[in-house]
Amino acid sequence: MLPAERLGRILGYERQSFLKRRRPPRLAVALTPDARPAQPQRLADGDWRLGRRIVTPDALPGQAAALGVRLCERIREVPEAWELLWPHIQDAARDAFEWIPASSSDWSSLHHRFLRTRPRSIGALSPEQRDAEQALQSQRISGLVQYFGSDEAVVTATPLSTLRAPLPGEPNEAFDDLVRRRAGNSAIAREVLAFIQEWGHVEDELGRPATIEDYIQRWRVSEYEARERLRLFHQVLPGEHDPGSVWRLLWDSVPAREGFGEPAFVRLTSQPVIVGSESPTLASYFLASLYEGLPRPLRSRLHSAGLQPHAEPQDPRRDLRRLYKLADRATHEWSALALATEGRDAEPSLLGLKRLGHLLDDDAAAIAEQNIGSYRQAASTRGTRAVLLNTQKCLRICADISLLDPPPAVTPLLPGARWAAGSFAALCSLNAVDPIEEANTTMATLYATS
Repeated sequence: MLPAERLGRILGYERQSFLKRRRPPRLAVALTPDARPAQPQRLADGDWRLGRRIVTPDALPGQAAALGVRLCERIREVPEAWELLWPHIQDAARDAFEWIPASSSDWSSLHHRFLRTRPRSIGALSPEQRDAEQALQSQRISGLVQYFGSDEAVVTATPLSTLRAPLPGEPNEAFDDLVRRRAGNSAIAREVLAFIQEWGHVEDELGRPATIEDYIQRWRVSEYEARERLRLFHQVLPGEHDPGSVWRLLWDSVPAREGFGEPAFVRLTSQPVIVGSESPTLASYFLASLYEGLPRPLRSRLHSAGLQPHAEPQDPRRDLRRLYKLADRATHEWSALALATEGRDAEPSLLGLKRLGHLLDDDAAAIAEQNIGSYRQAASTRGTRAVLLNTQKCLRICADISLLDPPPAVTPLLPGARWAAGSFAALCSLNAVDPIEEANTTMATLYATS
């Protein structure tokens, strides 16, 4: 019910206050189960438990009914507010009991209906909220994400997959053999493999990660049938978020020498894979995200150049230092190259960029993020803005995690590596850098940081 401009100012103030004090803000945003801000955007008390701020299908009716109760009571107190609040009461009724009241004449009946639908215990979590809370906490998401959400899903399928391409000399298994072994039933194995193929075709047509709704619309199947296929997929491959991660992994594993035509799916599924249980290191996550973000021809060039991650143990302290190295490179190298493509119009931004010091702590990252944001607003081309936006989001992750207090796991650092990979990929689209040379230099920089 707040104007978008005012809501943005309120959340901007609460975000800055949180970054300074590191205590729960007065107001936070409601989240989707993958930690993105719920749409339409909703505010919640900052001291609420994380699960209470997650909007899930089984919790939405109760949340809407609780809101409806408060709105009805507010109109009883201030009758002249009904014209302003009535559309929001209609929205609450639609979400609470799939019915939109046409008239505001019977307040008592509507109020009682909201009261009957509202949860008896406001603080209790629904089963789906509890599961979503556990999933997000297992990812050790940052405080900034907990209160204000992430611009993209926190758990991304490809880099956090349990499947990966084998390193040279590693024992491996053909993917289709893995599916048949896991399924224990040839009919289920065939259905899972076909589902992955169909999902992959949707992603290829859309040019982006697909959703279950995209799959339903493309193949004209019922929601029940689509979700049953997804259930079988998760039954056989429980560590995968959706078939898109497997599709991209198999494509990236196809050696460039096999020719330029699309391989038959039976051959694609025969690509070797490794099943791993650990989260990736920051360097391997950056590289996996880079492979995912680049167009297929460029991915093949990187693969042919032998750009592969090193096998190394988990080390959150080391990887936090590496994240700062990535953010520093994105700020002083990639952002500068992107701005240079704009010519003389970008000279003031380039001069300001040169004045920024290297990233030595979270305060420096916060200052750099603000400056990069202003340069992005002044940029005139979409490609340059894309480089700067991804860099800005990487810096935001750095600003939320102090070098003096590293997290106990690598997982909270991974979104920063993903944003850095996005900055690199956007720079490559500008043809402002040799992608092979720059990727090798960046990976060498990361591995030199111990």
